[in-house]
Amino acid sequence: RVYGLFGILQAIPFHGRNGLVLIPKVRMSDYGVTENSVLTKEHQHSLCKIVEGLTEVAANEMVDARKAAKSIKGAGRAAILVNAFGPLQLGQFRKYGYDPGKVAGRLGSVRKIISLYRYKQFGF
Repeated sequence: RVYGLFGILQAIPFHGRNGLVLIPKVRMSDYGVTENSVLTKEHQHSLCKIVEGLTEVAANEMVDARKAAKSIKGAGRAAILVNAFGPLQLGQFRKYGYDPGKVAGRLGSVRKIISLYRYKQFGF
């Protein structure tokens, strides 16, 4: 779920250019924006605050995923390797002020490979 949520958050600009807004309406209403206004420059700060809140949801999910991963053995471990990317993605959102337009495509292949290796070997 964490990997999927971060993927959706990173894709906000792409989806927006194609007329699709996958941000929960309740989150938008908390900041007084709508599907038509959330991606405008005027509401950039609101968008970043919404994304910040959703990344915190993902951060909490990461904690649960780590706990659950400890009980998965054998071939099933391959399915949870995407958990390795969560901390990297969270770090990118924090570094770029939760702006999805600045985050997309920032993780390089080398960082992903190292992260996968560390997760597989040490399971953190």
